[in-house]
This record gives sequence, C-alpha cells and structure tokens, in this order.
Amino acid sequence: MGGFDWIIALVFVVSVVVGMWRGFVKEALSLASWIMAFWLAIAFCHEAGDLLGQYVNIPTETFRVWAGFALVFVSTLFAFAMLSMFLTKVFLHGPVKSLDRILGIGFGGLRAAAVIVLLMWVVRAMGMDEGDWWNNSSFLPRFEPALDFFEQQLPESLQRDAGADPLAETELLKGVIKENLPADVLPSLEELDGTASDQNGSE
Repeated sequence: MGGFDWIIALVFVVSVVVGMWRGFVKEALSLASWIMAFWLAIAFCHEAGDLLGQYVNIPTETFRVWAGFALVFVSTLFAFAMLSMFLTKVFLHGPVKSLDRILGIGFGGLRAAAVIVLLMWVVRAMGMDEGDWWNNSSFLPRFEPALDFFEQQLPESLQRDAGADPLAETELLKGVIKENLPADVLPSLEELDGTASDQNGSE
C-alpha cells in the first residue's frame, strides 16, 4: 500500500463508523447535501461571485468564482443540516432507530468515496499528483474515472489546464510584476533576471 492508500483507508473507516453512529436518515441527508452543494455551487458560482463582488472588493475573476463557489456550497450544507435536525427529532424512535443505524453504514461508505474524489481533485489541482506517494497507490486507479467525470462538470475557470506551460506562466507573472513596479525598481529586476540567466547558461 502506498502512502495515499492509508489516507483512503482511514477516510473509509471513519466515515463508516460515523455512518453507523448517526444512522440512515442523517447520512442520506448528508450525502444529498454534499451532492446538492457541489451541483449548486458549480452551477451558480459565477452568479454568487458577482453578487459578492458588489459588496466585497475581489480583485480577479478566478477569486470571485471561488468565493461564489464557497458561499453557495456552505449555504447549502447549512440548510440541509437544519432539515436533518428536524427530521431526526420527529421520526426516529424505537426499533426504527436500530434499522436506521444499520443502513447508515452503507451511506457512510458512499460519503467516503465522495470525500476521496474531492481530495484527489484538490491534490491534482495543486499539482501535487506526481510523487511516489500518489503514483504507487493501489486504490487511486479505482477512483480516477469518478474524478475525471467530476472534473468534466466543473466550469473551465476551476479546471486545471493540463497543457499549461510552467515557463510561459512564469514569464506572464514577470510581465505583470514589471507593469506594476515603480520605474526606479525595474533596473534592479532586470539585473537580477540577467544574473539568473547567466548562471543557468554556465551550468
């Protein structure tokens, strides 16, 4: 087992135990809340980001999209949490509660799978999916089809550009820095850039 396999195993064990403890109704609503939260956040992240931009100064479109995503996601989870609290207090009593706990185990497994796919997406989006701890995993290939499907549902602004050129991104960043620096600082920056180029050439 690779390093990431232990994380996957831990997520599954914890999720199944919590599912048995909380029961079917809470887990069903929890799973539904995560699915709906992701779907609504993906569908309305641009609109929510534009709405936030009217009250908060968010400098770039990417940050606005992420802020809108977070707002819709958290709001949906909160609404479902209130609904779950109401239903469990009204309907779960006596023998029904025991059956509810047994069925909760299955929902705990489904939730674990969803959490793992989300975690894989975050790791891949951060460009950390190249190490041995990732490549040597035995469990990850089983989740990659679900991860690929999930990424296809995301708006382009939230997708990682697999064909991006790191050198081109670095040059773009340097251009932005130069445009915003004071004129008296630019010569120092050019000298530093030339020194780095000379060192790379000598190597």
